[in-house]
Amino acid sequence: MAAFRRDLVRLLRHTGVLRGGRLRAEPMRETPREVRRVHYVMAEEDSCWRTALRQGDFVRRGDILGHTTDLFGEPGTVFRAEEDGVLLYINTSLALLQGNPAAAYAVTE
Repeated sequence: MAAFRRDLVRLLRHTGVLRGGRLRAEPMRETPREVRRVHYVMAEEDSCWRTALRQGDFVRRGDILGHTTDLFGEPGTVFRAEEDGVLLYINTSLALLQGNPAAAYAVTE
């Protein structure tokens, strides 16, 4: 929330809505990486989606990104990372519709 507030103050000052000096940029926490490839994991059928991962988590080849079940909890598809990468997007809702993305991760090296 604090980062959102700082960005809003910067924007309002830049547009002249808010007076005051420029805010200093915060130092970067991590060195930017070049994205080589992005893998999109798409739902193969309407199902319930389960995952313990969050956006920004690092995954290794073979790690479980998540799995699906039917409405009664019967196991469905297990989705695994094909390469090492970082999660750009992970579906956070229980419902996962066929053809929609369950996750997306970037390969950086």
